[in-house]
Amino acid sequence: MKKLRKILILLIASIVVLISVFLIIFYTPDISLSDLMDRYYGEQSQMISVQIVSSSDVTLDLDIHVQDHGNQENPVVVLLHGLFASSHTFLPWIERLVEENYRVISIDLPGFGLSTPFPDGKTSTKRQSEVVFEVIEYLEIDELFIGGNSMGGGVSWYFSSQYHQRDVTILGIILIDAVFPTPMDNSSSEASFLFNVLASPLGPVLSRLTPKFLFQTILNGVYGSASTLEEEALTRYFELLRYPNRRPQFITQVRLEEITSMTNEERLLFIKDANIPVLVLWGEEDSWISKDVTILFQNAFDLSVERVIIFTGLGHVPMEENPDLTIVPVIAFLNEFRNED
Repeated sequence: MKKLRKILILLIASIVVLISVFLIIFYTPDISLSDLMDRYYGEQSQMISVQIVSSSDVTLDLDIHVQDHGNQENPVVVLLHGLFASSHTFLPWIERLVEENYRVISIDLPGFGLSTPFPDGKTSTKRQSEVVFEVIEYLEIDELFIGGNSMGGGVSWYFSSQYHQRDVTILGIILIDAVFPTPMDNSSSEASFLFNVLASPLGPVLSRLTPKFLFQTILNGVYGSASTLEEEALTRYFELLRYPNRRPQFITQVRLEEITSMTNEERLLFIKDANIPVLVLWGEEDSWISKDVTILFQNAFDLSVERVIIFTGLGHVPMEENPDLTIVPVIAFLNEFRNED
């Protein structure tokens, strides 16, 4: 009996030691907001306080981080990032666009980068678009180009269909590996596995276990074979994800399916019928949203082949993987449709 007790005590002690070692290796704490502001709030940054009203008539207050580059008299390009990213993902593009005499507004969507999340823990493309509009209205911008990557691409076409010629004029839309209205058309094995794990009962715990080497493995899978994840980009993703309580918020937030005046398919038709120019860019090796989605966008907008560009060897974030290559068709597109008045 004493021998059995000794074995059980040794076994329990061993398990405790293993769990402790596991937590030491994998557990990553949050980073204070003040530290993140010191690192990622730049000279062109500003925090804009906005309000939107929920479907239950509750006023929601948010502080949105915006980077505003270039001469305020120049044509405006609004850029929206994807999931887990931030406004910083477009910095290599922004430098070139400013040189081409554009004013670039890059926005941290709610709950990303340095922006606060929706206070009620609920998100939707409609709400994200409303926040973008509040920022644009605050900046007194009445016409613009808008573009986005992945989730930000979805916000871009939704925003355009909602506000074009009602509150602002959309000069053109740039969709970069963007989400399509039908969810099944945006699925991938890698993304589905990650989201299913995070949605499990262990999700809130696992969300805290994001060591840098594991995060690097995930991001390397997002990039294509012809691109290299730079240490600076890896560190930025890794640190901004550790915004206070952000990781559990990703798990617990509710995705709303809000009833609006148009279906999402009707929104794409509105863009086509309004003759808003559209440029579609894609990484051929995108493992999150298949390049086949480009055909859906091409058909929805009746685009010529010149308006759909697929980059060999690049993945889900082509503008970050190879900014020098991917910015070329963007500049040509903007220059073609910019309003010189």
